[in-house]
Amino acid sequence: MTAAVVGGWRWHLLMPPGWVRLPADDAERWRRAVARLLDRRQSHLPRDQTATARRALTRELLGQLGDARRAGATEVHTLMELVRGLPVTAGLTVVPLPAEDGQRSLLTALQQVFADSDGRVATEAARIAGQPALRRHRRVLGPPAEGAPDGAQDWRTHLDWVVELPDGDHLVLSFATRTGPIAAELVALFDAVAGSLQLVPEPA
Repeated sequence: MTAAVVGGWRWHLLMPPGWVRLPADDAERWRRAVARLLDRRQSHLPRDQTATARRALTRELLGQLGDARRAGATEVHTLMELVRGLPVTAGLTVVPLPAEDGQRSLLTALQQVFADSDGRVATEAARIAGQPALRRHRRVLGPPAEGAPDGAQDWRTHLDWVVELPDGDHLVLSFATRTGPIAAELVALFDAVAGSLQLVPEPA
């Protein structure tokens, strides 16, 4: 489980086994955390066999953490496991968006933005934890992974949930994976994680 406070509310998410929390609030801390994570994940393999994959994963994880910090998040949850025999990489960034004076509903403003976004598969209004929410599913082509053969395509699947909290603040849950063969199963997993959101009033 992961939890934090946004405005007057504490939120909780149930994370499946295998997900690891990485800090996004300090570049030196996240570099050390990424190195330790890869050491644990690849400790049973000869280093000369994992060097290329390690560089690609390091670049991807550091990129996720940098993006998360710029978005206002302090941590990223990442998954690097074998699923159905495939190496899976996935990430979750949770970004709080405090309400601004005079701001109209962020969900209303985002509906058109999401509808016009590149690679959109679906956008829909929904509810999570009894609150209004907006869901966007995208599939976009990213730069080829290091060591990939010429002409290889690297498709990224993104799922974003924006949840309006009772006091007008918002919570953004952004999931992403580059594991294409089981992207549909991972989107279902991401939806399940988002659906586990619980909101509890924070004592004054």
